[in-house]
Amino acid sequence: MSDYLNPDQALRLKCVELTLANVHRSASSDEVIAAADALAAFVQHGTQSPRDRINAAIDWQPIATAPRDGRKVMLAIASDPDAIETGVWAADAGRWEIARTAHGPLFLAVEPTHWADLVEGLGA
Repeated sequence: MSDYLNPDQALRLKCVELTLANVHRSASSDEVIAAADALAAFVQHGTQSPRDRINAAIDWQPIATAPRDGRKVMLAIASDPDAIETGVWAADAGRWEIARTAHGPLFLAVEPTHWADLVEGLGA
């Protein structure tokens, strides 16, 4: 089975296997519950990539509802689900600014389709 898993999934499966292998030794109820929880987590998330789990946890909103008050937000483009940027609306340019360089602002080349509040650990 591990031949068909990505590295993240294979690591989680190995952790579950090791947990289950150790359960039979002491067989305390806490260890049995922990092993069952680990297995349930693997089954639930085993087919989702880390990116899919992140996107499922984010409350994406249509770009038309995005704040244009200088607040930094996450930006997504529907045609490229792997492209998530952080940016701020640049009213003077009428575009989403994603960075400032020594030569001036850097803007998104494509209009984003969705936005979300910053998530801890993802540019917050």
